[in-house]
Amino acid sequence: MAFDLRGSVVAKGKKYYIVVDLDRSADGKRRQKWFSDPQWDTRKKAEKDLPRILLEVGKGIQALAEHITVDHLLERWYSTRKVNLRESSVRSYEWAMKHIAETFGPMKINKVTTMQLQSFINEKIHGGLSNTSGRMIYTVLNQIFRQAKSWKLISDNPMEGVERPRPQDFEATIYSAEEMQRLIKASKGTTTHVAIVLGVTCGMRRGEICALRWQDVDLKSGRLYIEHTLYESKGLQPVKTDKSRRSIALPAATIKALEQQQVQQAKLREAAGPAWQNLGFVLAREDGKNYSPAYIWRQFREIAAAAGLPGARFHDLRHSHATYLLMQNVPAKAVSERLGHASVAFTLQTYSKVLKPMQEAAASAIDAMLGGSDE
Repeated sequence: MAFDLRGSVVAKGKKYYIVVDLDRSADGKRRQKWFSDPQWDTRKKAEKDLPRILLEVGKGIQALAEHITVDHLLERWYSTRKVNLRESSVRSYEWAMKHIAETFGPMKINKVTTMQLQSFINEKIHGGLSNTSGRMIYTVLNQIFRQAKSWKLISDNPMEGVERPRPQDFEATIYSAEEMQRLIKASKGTTTHVAIVLGVTCGMRRGEICALRWQDVDLKSGRLYIEHTLYESKGLQPVKTDKSRRSIALPAATIKALEQQQVQQAKLREAAGPAWQNLGFVLAREDGKNYSPAYIWRQFREIAAAAGLPGARFHDLRHSHATYLLMQNVPAKAVSERLGHASVAFTLQTYSKVLKPMQEAAASAIDAMLGGSDE
């Protein structure tokens, strides 16, 4: 096995050294191994020994790779990768790692072949996994073997010849205006009524709703400001991007629901007495603490079933909100800003199916302008 190791001769004073470049550390810093020999009293002598040193280092790495399993590689790679992942990504990565470990865990990393990896992904897809899930498994496999190559544990990445599953077309359940009204009506009197109102009328994510505090709401001007999101394990965190940090104009119905929430929360505060924790959350439990995104999800399922919409997803309120606005000819830029998308292009791509009828309407408008003339 030939490793693509690189080395050079470095002079320090009257001495010459051979320096071999190794992998980078977990924090991205460059790692090197220095070699010295009293016989290297000239650059020419050191350069003559450079191929031998590289070969010896390569043999040592190869010997190490003979003992490293996929399980060990996953563990080491994930320990450096996890710190930069969002909580939702953590769940996806760990799910994919579990599937990989079940098949390849005990295998030595230098024994895994491209054909085995391709067959593994194909079997997962044919066994019922979606292409999206298959792509997640592909991503993790590619990353761990790419890292192993970077760490000089293997000479080639066996994933380089594996075909990535095609992405699935975006499919969301879009609720009609009547269905969204039913959801809001069915949620009245529940702890998640305001969450559903915010999902329908503002297109907010569950984490953003759970993180919303009264200091972020200006009922007089009719706006709320999204500065934070709430994770199950990390708690309250600033939003990740500048685009996610945004203000949203509130419809009259939303302002009314928030005003009612203030009245209801004042009653909770009075009933709790000294036990109340004044944390300022709009969605607060009996003691003032926040509700979790998972709680919103569970309660929403029950409310949706009661509204005659079994299997509904809370996140589809966001998609329905965007779709309704686009269908009402609200500019895509305004919709994108309201949702906190990274770009208008992303919004247009995500909701391209909604926009197709608008293209037909645009063509009809041009016909009308020209008076239907063939000239």
